[in-house]
Amino acid sequence: MLRRLLLIAVLLPSLVVTAQSRRRATSHPCPALPAVPSTERYAVRFDQLGYVPGSSRYAIVVSNGLPAPRYRIVDALTRCNVTSGVAGPRVVDEVARTGDRLTAERLDLSSLPQGSYLVVLEDGSRSGPIHITTDPYDGVVPLLMRFLAVQRCGPTNVATSMHGACHLYSSVVDDNPTTSSGDGIAVPYGTRVFSSSGEIVDAEGGWHDAGDYLKFAGTTSFVLALDLLALRDHDFAGAAEVREQTRWGVDWLLKMIDREEPLLQVGSAADHDRFRLPEDDTRRPLADYIHRPVVKMQPGAGRNLLGRAAAVFALAAHVWPEDRERFMAASLRAYAGARERGRVQSHDPFYAEDTTDDDIAFAAAVLARATGDSRYRGDALNYARRISPSQLAVVDWSDLGTLAISETALLYPANSFERRELQAQLTKLLEPFVKAWRLRDTPAGAYGVVVRTLGNGSSARILGAAAAAIAANRVNPSPELVEIARAHLHWLFGLNPFGLSFVVGAGQRWPHNAHHQLTRLEGIEVPGAIIGGPTARTELKNSPGRSGPNARWSTENVLFEDLFEQYVMTEPAIDFHAPLVFVLAELGGK
Repeated sequence: MLRRLLLIAVLLPSLVVTAQSRRRATSHPCPALPAVPSTERYAVRFDQLGYVPGSSRYAIVVSNGLPAPRYRIVDALTRCNVTSGVAGPRVVDEVARTGDRLTAERLDLSSLPQGSYLVVLEDGSRSGPIHITTDPYDGVVPLLMRFLAVQRCGPTNVATSMHGACHLYSSVVDDNPTTSSGDGIAVPYGTRVFSSSGEIVDAEGGWHDAGDYLKFAGTTSFVLALDLLALRDHDFAGAAEVREQTRWGVDWLLKMIDREEPLLQVGSAADHDRFRLPEDDTRRPLADYIHRPVVKMQPGAGRNLLGRAAAVFALAAHVWPEDRERFMAASLRAYAGARERGRVQSHDPFYAEDTTDDDIAFAAAVLARATGDSRYRGDALNYARRISPSQLAVVDWSDLGTLAISETALLYPANSFERRELQAQLTKLLEPFVKAWRLRDTPAGAYGVVVRTLGNGSSARILGAAAAAIAANRVNPSPELVEIARAHLHWLFGLNPFGLSFVVGAGQRWPHNAHHQLTRLEGIEVPGAIIGGPTARTELKNSPGRSGPNARWSTENVLFEDLFEQYVMTEPAIDFHAPLVFVLAELGGK
């Protein structure tokens, strides 16, 4: 009897609320929604994960030259009207790939309080649920870490990585002719003809770089630098998953960098061009080599990579204090090597770099904070002063400049000469972003994107723009810089002409034909993969047709097709996610 009374007491408030809701619904019925049209004439584009209260919030209605439609915004649960009006102003009027007009009207959502809503147009076209919530991106970082798990090379398994163990060191040293493609055999940079014998090195582990099986110290160190920086500075949703996945990368980078002759990459173009499952290499080696080449850095080159690695190891010392002594020793050795080597080291066949000051400045700034040694602070300032402005200072695998200046500036008091000097340098770097944001004069400016050219892997560049804005915001907080960063997140998650989230598994609609070997050979969607994203037609070797499903929403400068063959638009890579982790940690970190 007592248990039944307690149950009634627990349920009574919810029963009362439910009864009151039913009375309201009965006394004030909401108009029925119109039928969804069989042919999509209008389409509503919005961030499918949601918007934060108090931020700039809007959707875009696209059509092929139709008049601005009337709309209603209704509560997603009750279907009752919240507000209504006519979409506008018009923000796009261009020619689509089909030859039709492509027009778009902006639809203001800024008055909506927390909740979930539908936008219903006069012809019945409607959005999916639009969420206004304080934590729209809480599930993103764990999803991104699932992609890093899939990219694991070495002693992994299907449950973790959706593929078996591959490219094992034991395959090099076991003298067993039935096992092949171990990592690997050390070779000089520029080697084109490979031997199955030579200096054996343990390069097992790490991450496959993209949809292929190459492994690069450069992109790996970039990923680790931003992910570990986020862990150092914030407790954020997904931090535990980031800590788990990044240790895999740190352990591999130690093997590559913390040695007398630093190593650069594993594999060659052959690991990029030939499609097969990674574990198949153990049984059927490539024609180019039995065991994979591990490329050495060139003498006197590598300041960029050693500097970046030095920062990674110093950050790792904070994240894993139980291994602090080991990581700090590796960091100091890498930093000393970076100072000794004056030239840049590029990878082969991809990832050519041309600057080193950004990497060593970032390393010195991180070491200054990790050690409290003023000598590193002085180094950071000297190197940061040499970072020259670029047209658009995105944060990416080849450019840590904005982040290096930010990290250095934070070493100095707020009103110091050095802090003001570096703050002015950041302002100069971000001027093109801010100008583009205000004028909306870029190819995707109507959607808040400040990048002037959408190239190969535009998602990485767009997220790098967001990271640059947030890096500058760390030094001199600016609501405008935060809004610039948020606009680029909105684009990534669906507020774009195609209504697609470019993160597989996030939101309601995403591309399904990633340029990834598991997708191609196994028909598997790789969760958390950030797809390359829209590009300009001039970036493509094979121009998509003018009648595909996205052609009516594409222009010559902003086009997208969900095709495996179009790797510029559909290939994911490990470095794409790192700016996103950094931005989300800064925006939502505790």
